[in-house]
Amino acid sequence: MFRTTNTMESMKPYNGIILVTGASGSIGSVVMRRMAGRFEGIVGFDREAPKLPSPGCLYVPVDVTSDESVREGLRIVREHHGTQVASVIHLAAYYDFLGEPTTKYDEITVGGTRRLLRGLLDGGFQVAQFVFSSTMLVHGPVEPGQFITEDSALAPTWAYPESKVQTEALIRTERGDMPVAAHSDNLFGALVVTVAIIAMADVGRATRYLNVLFGAWVVIAPWLMTWCHDGRENE
Repeated sequence: MFRTTNTMESMKPYNGIILVTGASGSIGSVVMRRMAGRFEGIVGFDREAPKLPSPGCLYVPVDVTSDESVREGLRIVREHHGTQVASVIHLAAYYDFLGEPTTKYDEITVGGTRRLLRGLLDGGFQVAQFVFSSTMLVHGPVEPGQFITEDSALAPTWAYPESKVQTEALIRTERGDMPVAAHSDNLFGALVVTVAIIAMADVGRATRYLNVLFGAWVVIAPWLMTWCHDGRENE
């Protein structure tokens, strides 16, 4: 049983494990740290463990471009924690600042997701939730004042969001019966995902109502920010 702070001592960890890919990245490391102690097991996949690993977390070296590496990583998870997975938070992906097409998007983002999904299904894992970190860049640009929603047209303009669109389509066809969430918007999305998983892991706990507050913020925030922006322009 993992513990990270004194406030966690009286709490029983939620059932199941959390599996985070890209666990050593800037977002993945935060998710790992925030999840520690809240679930029966927190497992991170990445090519290398972070220099300062989060206490109470298991890091497994996994290269998502390798079938063998993914299978071995999942075997370790199964042996140490079983097959009940509360949530897979899939953050591993390729990104560069050049915007140039490269095979790494297909090898890491698209192919890595395919390997992970197939490994989970073939390994008999019971996954209650699969979270894919996408990006709002999958949508085309809009005029000032217009809002981008989940129903906005997909129109990626360069290699990074194109790889996310391809991966979302892949997940829809190969996820089996896994419930899937996508389109998290970078850091804000990672925060919502982290709190939402904690809140909904056990419907008997009052923390689930935090999702109501997050839902209200997601609905109100675009209008609030537009109102503030218009107010500054009129000053």
